[in-house]
Amino acid sequence: GTPIPNEDIVESAVPYLPTWPGLAGIYKAPTLPLPEALLNNIDLIITGNPGTGKTIALAYIASCIARREAEFGTLKDSVPFYVHVANLDLPVDEEKGIQAIIKLASERVTPHDLSRIPEFVRNTFLAGRAILLLDGTDELTADGIKGIGEFIRQIKHAYPTTRIVTTGS
Repeated sequence: GTPIPNEDIVESAVPYLPTWPGLAGIYKAPTLPLPEALLNNIDLIITGNPGTGKTIALAYIASCIARREAEFGTLKDSVPFYVHVANLDLPVDEEKGIQAIIKLASERVTPHDLSRIPEFVRNTFLAGRAILLLDGTDELTADGIKGIGEFIRQIKHAYPTTRIVTTGS
């Protein structure tokens, strides 16, 4: 009793192939802009071959949110935490998941602000305002993927409203 959705033939004919993420681009398949994808309250993996702009996409997200750009809707009130997985001291135990982020955030602040960072990071994650941008996941070995998977699980367990965007190949 409902109308048939208007579906582009490309969507039906071109399958998603994880080993060939660029296939849809050849056929001009419909895309979803990053701001729109992130507004659906989901975690996201940006996939692509090396050199296709995954890191640039994460940096774009971080800078747009930091500038509070309107196209990011409610996410403009979030705090982006841009982390390269190589800088995380993996594996981390249950208590140290957020500590790894605090440590990285503390590396680039003035001594005057250093004492405020732990509380700021914890409060941001507790309030559900954190968006964790994990770069370099696509560069990990199988063991590294297990380590980052455990890290993500710990963060999501302790702070379930944290949005995570990472990379994949």
